Amino acid sequence: MNVSEAARRLREQYDAGYPVGKAVAAIHLFAIQHADALSRLPIGEVLQQAGLPATYRTEVSKGIKLAEYVQVNREFP
Repeated sequence: MNVSEAARRLREQYDAGYPVGKAVAAIHLFAIQHADALSRLPIGEVLQQAGLPATYRTEVSKGIKLAEYVQVNREFP
């Protein structure tokens, strides 16, 4: 996955979560699902291309760290 693809997927997941009040949870889940790829990408660029605030870097980081401990059992939303 490259920066553009990650940004597109992140934005799609964020947009799906926003109307139901789960935008931040969507960011965490995205990072959990794609932790390996994201750990090799500049997260700031991914967020910028996704049109999301740089402050969400913390949320992406949380998801990457959680990936080691959790397993996704269904798709979002």
